[in-house]
Amino acid sequence: MRARRAFRTHFNVPRNQPVPSNRAVNTRVANFGVSGSTPKKRGGGQKTVRTPENIDSVREAFERSPRRYAVRHATTLGITPRSVQRILHNDLHYHPYKIQIVRALNTRDYGARVRFCQEMLDLISEDEDLVNNIWMSDEAHFHLSGFVNKENFHYWSQASLHEKPLHSQKVTVWCAMLASGIIEPYFFENEAGNAVTVNADRYVEMLQNFFTPQLPRFPVN
Repeated sequence: MRARRAFRTHFNVPRNQPVPSNRAVNTRVANFGVSGSTPKKRGGGQKTVRTPENIDSVREAFERSPRRYAVRHATTLGITPRSVQRILHNDLHYHPYKIQIVRALNTRDYGARVRFCQEMLDLISEDEDLVNNIWMSDEAHFHLSGFVNKENFHYWSQASLHEKPLHSQKVTVWCAMLASGIIEPYFFENEAGNAVTVNADRYVEMLQNFFTPQLPRFPVN
């Protein structure tokens, strides 16, 4: 009662206007003593959309379409994008991984690379001008059905490595360069202009009929 009278006097509340009840005052005092805050606690805990049902829905959606943007999944599921992000990170432990195209290495490849580097270092130490007389060549596969833009491509998953073979139609292009110039690209095609698979015979044929005749254009020092 003393608190209610003090409240009415302090805030100049008219006698015909209500003031907090004794129970409300006691509740505020008890809450302040426990948490340092006066608002009344709501029963049943804080409401959240990260329910088991929503977590399962998000998991199923991303398992079906892991490349789809989280915002689009959120719209389809009727969950806010922020909640979807929290479920992905905090409940499913998913992360958006970028696609990286790398060449697979076998166990024996590591030793072969070390030996090659050591041989090249020995040769260069004997002839410093050697690096200016070495042809560097490589080939690349261009897929005709499209390409992967790894800067805008994310894959939602718990694991960072996903191996997927590419079987789309492609054309192989070869090119070589020297310190003094570049040989134009060579396309592995048949007489009809259709792309062909590169094998040992076709590679040797390219070296003999395309690469070797152009060497006189690039005199060696």
